Amino acid sequence: MKNLLVGNGINIEFGGKDFLSKWIFIRMIAKAKQNLYNDLFKADETSEAAIEGDGIVNIFNNFVPLINNAINGKYDEKVPKNLKSALTEFKKTYNEPISKPDQIGIEDWLLVFEFFYIDNPDVISQKRATLQGVERMILDAIYCDGRLQETYKTMMTAKKFFKQFEQIFTLNYDNNIEKITEVPVYHLHGDYSVLPDSENPHTIPGFARRQDGASIYIPLNFEHCFCNALLSYSGNKKYTFAKDFQNANNYYNKLKGGTGTQQENLKRGIVDLYKTIFPDEHYLQLTPNIAIEHPELQGWSDYHFSEFENIEGALFIIGVNPQNDSHIFDCICKSLENGNLEKVVYYCTNPKNMKLPDMLEKFNNLVEIKNVNDVWVKYCRNWHNTALKQSQGVPPVTAKCIYEAMEYELSKEEYRNSPPSEQALLRQMRSFARTLQINELPPEELLMFYFNYKNRFKTNKDSKKKPK
Repeated sequence: MKNLLVGNGINIEFGGKDFLSKWIFIRMIAKAKQNLYNDLFKADETSEAAIEGDGIVNIFNNFVPLINNAINGKYDEKVPKNLKSALTEFKKTYNEPISKPDQIGIEDWLLVFEFFYIDNPDVISQKRATLQGVERMILDAIYCDGRLQETYKTMMTAKKFFKQFEQIFTLNYDNNIEKITEVPVYHLHGDYSVLPDSENPHTIPGFARRQDGASIYIPLNFEHCFCNALLSYSGNKKYTFAKDFQNANNYYNKLKGGTGTQQENLKRGIVDLYKTIFPDEHYLQLTPNIAIEHPELQGWSDYHFSEFENIEGALFIIGVNPQNDSHIFDCICKSLENGNLEKVVYYCTNPKNMKLPDMLEKFNNLVEIKNVNDVWVKYCRNWHNTALKQSQGVPPVTAKCIYEAMEYELSKEEYRNSPPSEQALLRQMRSFARTLQINELPPEELLMFYFNYKNRFKTNKDSKKKPK
């Protein structure tokens, strides 16, 4: 049996640099700067946002010293036991001080917020709402104004490549591969097209939440941010959540077919499970009776780790960073250990210098490393031209976001009056350019980018005008 595992490298190859982590982050900050994310920090449509615009941007910019403190060991003795391994991995990834926030991986920000709340226990009550807002911003930035879900248009050239596999596992949230092939696609980390279980009335948890009178505010045009995606600074945490949901589903299935004392024992078991994993979600204690009374309802989302840990034949891996998602490679090892998986083919850009994850070293004789460029050349149309373009400048969707953020900034009152002197003008320009702290675009280059983009935008606009 031929199996395929894909990661974000697929989206970068077929969709461009916009899907690199640093540009996802910059897009997120540029949109926050324009107050476009304020609604994600509201409890309902009429309430005020807990954080707004510049306040969101300032939080990320001001976290740079905190991040360097973490790198330098300040939190080694402070973090609770459940964060120690995540902190160790964080320090391995960022082994030198950073200067700008876009140097941090997009999901690693969720760990940075944990450091902040360790230092600021007086605002711990705001943690849950703040992190939910941040997670939704991340999901929107990854979504890339809908461009992510359109990557299948350029993937069509690789349709033959995908169709050779009998099942495909993906770490991505998009649904592009499903659109170009009839091969079963399993989302190990969730996907944009599926509602979160707590909001889906066709699931036991969603039914229980509605019965409890709870509701959630989903702002217009942000529906994709409210899905069953697993977001976390730790791959092991994603895996644990997926397994906990699977355990809960096992309880539900047994409850539906159980009777008397057996059902009572199962009820206690699932309530105890929820007290451990979701201690604040009291509505979940209603779910055992709902599972019995409404056998037609589904349980939690299935993240398909059981299938992934028991794959047979050969597994081909493409677009996955071996230094990330250690839980994925742990699962691969389980399949190799149980003898069902006979071979792993790992595609990478530099096979000679490729270092396998530590856990795979003992299966070295079963792992074959191949050059991913051989795949791109064969299946990615105009790959050489695409690779050249991707090495140059700010990618298009992110460039538009940066320009719009700077336009928004320039519309503020302080930029409307002429400065009294040349020095005042320079100070104003520096301040303007620093509204977005981007490692690859220092203030002077950011200003140049703005004026170049403005001229290009004006030229494109003029060219579309119909001649008289």
